[in-house]
Amino acid sequence: SNDNGTFSLGQRLYIETLSPLAPTASFTEFRSHSAKVSWICHTRPEVCYFANTSAQVTENIISPANVKSFNVVLENLRKKADRKLHFQNLDINTVRIVAYSDASFANNADLSSQRGFIIFLSDASGKCNVINYRSYKSRRVTRSVLGGEILAFADAFDCAYTLRKDIEKMLGQNEATAAT
Repeated sequence: SNDNGTFSLGQRLYIETLSPLAPTASFTEFRSHSAKVSWICHTRPEVCYFANTSAQVTENIISPANVKSFNVVLENLRKKADRKLHFQNLDINTVRIVAYSDASFANNADLSSQRGFIIFLSDASGKCNVINYRSYKSRRVTRSVLGGEILAFADAFDCAYTLRKDIEKMLGQNEATAAT
């Protein structure tokens, strides 16, 4: 927490405790280390994709490429260990929700699609705070790129709408008085 009422969330000390995997690491070691990296997703949205794709690795399909990918991600985390989520004071009278979604078509090892979104709380001055994000393997079979994008958009919209209603309740607003 800072003197001006803003605060930041980071995990530099935790990242420094993580160690790279040996090229001959077993599946159990890979899974354990990947779970430790997954914890970083709580403050680093960009790690979510790796966490979700590494969770899809099974004992039958683990390869040296998976271990190499883990070590590259860990090296990048260490280089940028001081990155944090920053939260700042927003103008409550102009606050709005902004959501972005994306999908990757058939990019997982099993040819399933990956979807995700990030949602911000923003004000008229352009300041914003991350309030939700998610990256996940699509449970539905997606037969087209546009279909994946639409499903990702629908998930982001559902979450943003729910958050909007909760925020309106907290602020004592109703639909007639809430800004769009």
